[in-house]
Order: sequence, then structure tokens, then C-alpha cells
Amino acid sequence: MWKIKKLEEEISKFEDKKQSSISFYDRCQEKLQNQIDYRGGILKQYMQHHGLKTEKFSNGTLSIRKRTKVIWENSTVDDLVEYSDLNEIPKKIDVKPNKSLIKKRMMETGEFPSGVEVEEVEDFNFKT
Repeated sequence: MWKIKKLEEEISKFEDKKQSSISFYDRCQEKLQNQIDYRGGILKQYMQHHGLKTEKFSNGTLSIRKRTKVIWENSTVDDLVEYSDLNEIPKKIDVKPNKSLIKKRMMETGEFPSGVEVEEVEDFNFKT
């Protein structure tokens, strides 16, 4: 048990080092992304200033496109169903089984739906 505790402490030290490395590289990536965003903004201003939609360059193509984005957050399901009914738009029906209740019934009765298997798993744990 003593040796396991020492090994766990070493793993913890490595995790700390790994986290500091991850945060370092995250900061490096953030700096680079900021540079990309800055330069992208300059290119977008160039396109807007000259009234261009698409411009080809030796290193790539710039394009500005407008599109419509629908935000569904403020509408409820009932509102959308009512709208669909009023405008004769077909609706989707999504039916999902309640797996927790199925599991409870399987354990109580011993009956299993087709395609369902029960496997016993043995875990071994220790805490230092």
C-alpha cells in the first residue's frame, strides 16, 4: 500500500505539470487566434470598403455572404406545433424508451427485451 501511495503521488505531480503545460499552450493558441482575428477584420474591412463579395488572391479567396439564421430559443414546442397545425406543416414525432424504467422491470421480472444482454462486471477498487 505504501508503494501504491508513492506511485499515486508521482502521478499527481505529472498531472500538475501537464496542466501547467496545457495552460501555456492554450495561451499561445489564444495569442495566435487573436492575431488571426485582427487580420481577418482588416481583410473584411477591405472587402466592405471596395464593395466586393468575392476576391481571389494567390494565397486564397475572400468572400462575404449574407445568410438567414433562425434562432429557436424563444419559441416553445407548443407554439411551433400550433403554428404547424395552422399552416398544415407535417410534424415529427420522436418517441424514446424510458431505459431506467425498463431496467427496473427487467430486474424485477427477469424478462429482457430482445437484443438486451445483462453482463455482471466485477470491479476492484482501493483507496489510499
